[in-house]
Amino acid sequence: MIKSLKEEKNIILQKLYEFVEKVTIKTSDVIEDLNKKQASNNNLLNLQNEVNKLKVEKEELEKKYNSAILLLKSDHESEVKKAQILLDELKQCCEAGCDVNALMNLRIELEEKHKLEVEELRTYFEQKCADMEKNYSEEIFSQHSRKHSASSSSSEEDLASERIFADYGTSGDNLEPEL
Repeated sequence: MIKSLKEEKNIILQKLYEFVEKVTIKTSDVIEDLNKKQASNNNLLNLQNEVNKLKVEKEELEKKYNSAILLLKSDHESEVKKAQILLDELKQCCEAGCDVNALMNLRIELEEKHKLEVEELRTYFEQKCADMEKNYSEEIFSQHSRKHSASSSSSEEDLASERIFADYGTSGDNLEPEL
């Protein structure tokens, strides 16, 4: 009888040991999953913060660009007024007996020079805008790629939560650049 009690005791201890071992493994798995989810969420938050910083930077650059355009526009209007005054003075001079053909050639030459300057400015600012848009799109694409590469090792559940976070975290903004 003592022998059978010892055997029962050993069986119960063995089952208890196996049970504790299973609980320990399950607990470790759950903790590991929680750590992965936390790391993924932190990564998403960091990417979202970077995107927000880039949006602010883009808005600041657009404001600078718009103020530069306004400044150039006012300078242009000022130059046009000066040119108009000069033309008026030249007209008065012509009426007093100047060579009209020389004045007309000067006028045409000044207008052509003005057109070239305006075209160069337009080209310059169009290129600047295109470069800014390209840099912004590349940065967003880069962040988007990093986000996807970071989440490629995640489980399907993590991917679903990232999609939900992306849908609600961007206030409806489309973060994918147009190519």
